[in-house]
Amino acid sequence: MTDILQDERERLNKLQDSKLLLNTVEEIQKEDVIGEEESLFILINKIMLRLVKNADPTSSNLIVSDETGSGKDYIVKKTCKVMIPENKYHHRTDISDKAFDYWKPVLKIEKNGNGKKQVEYDSWDGHVIHLEDPREEVVNGQTFKVMSSGGTHSTKVIEHKAENIEVLGKPVIIVTSLKTLIDNEGLRRWDSKRIDVTREQTKGINKLKYLQS
Repeated sequence: MTDILQDERERLNKLQDSKLLLNTVEEIQKEDVIGEEESLFILINKIMLRLVKNADPTSSNLIVSDETGSGKDYIVKKTCKVMIPENKYHHRTDISDKAFDYWKPVLKIEKNGNGKKQVEYDSWDGHVIHLEDPREEVVNGQTFKVMSSGGTHSTKVIEHKAENIEVLGKPVIIVTSLKTLIDNEGLRRWDSKRIDVTREQTKGINKLKYLQS
């Protein structure tokens, strides 16, 4: 019991540390991320919204953009690796708009009395979805728009029967893309950030590559 209380005190002290945000940035930079403090501040704050109760659903949507090869996916992946449990992070390089009608995070899989697997699904609350360069028709599709605003509740015809499908919760959604264009209706649901592609940033990255070679 004493060890448990000590662990709780240590966690509480870390959360109350005035340098918590800076310490988190430093932990991410240890994963070979050069600079990018501003981008990391924004990513950290967006990701932490997954733990905020009653947050505005659209406040946890972010587009990270810039030219090909600038490292936007690398930065997002490294940030998520440090900040999110593996089972809460969902990275996709391709997905259809309709997938959001059915996609639910798995909480656990157990066998019932007959030896058959039973899947228990989780709410999307607390999870992060990272979409890498999604197609334009996906981000402007009706299902994705509804998901980015907080959960879906739809009726689909399955085997000639109308079935109600409810997807609970709202994940943090991060889109990394050069070309993704959000239509005017969708812009109000999204914040955007361009990463650092200055000459100084490039020099820092090249220096790290040289040291690692």
